[in-house]
Amino acid sequence: MDYGIYYIDATLLEWQPYSNNLPNVIINELDINTETNMLYAGTYGRGLWVSPLVDDVLGLSTIFSQENIKVFPNPSEDNITITLPIPTETDIRIFDVTGKLIVYK
Repeated sequence: MDYGIYYIDATLLEWQPYSNNLPNVIINELDINTETNMLYAGTYGRGLWVSPLVDDVLGLSTIFSQENIKVFPNPSEDNITITLPIPTETDIRIFDVTGKLIVYK
């Protein structure tokens, strides 16, 4: 891409930015390491950027029930709080009402 990295899958209607702290720069080289499940992007003058690949979305019901996950305030225009019943290492993706990815952490 001229600026950034984007992805799309069967669940999305539009290309989504896959930046995860990548500056908005020209990507000169892109490599996927299937052994480590990492994506590498080479930029001109900005160095090398590394990120985990997007996994299939498991959804809440496969790990937690919706009753024990709290997201508040909802709706929100700025900050939200997400609480889980147990400490968990996870990726968080937040979509707006149109299905556009707005946060990926």
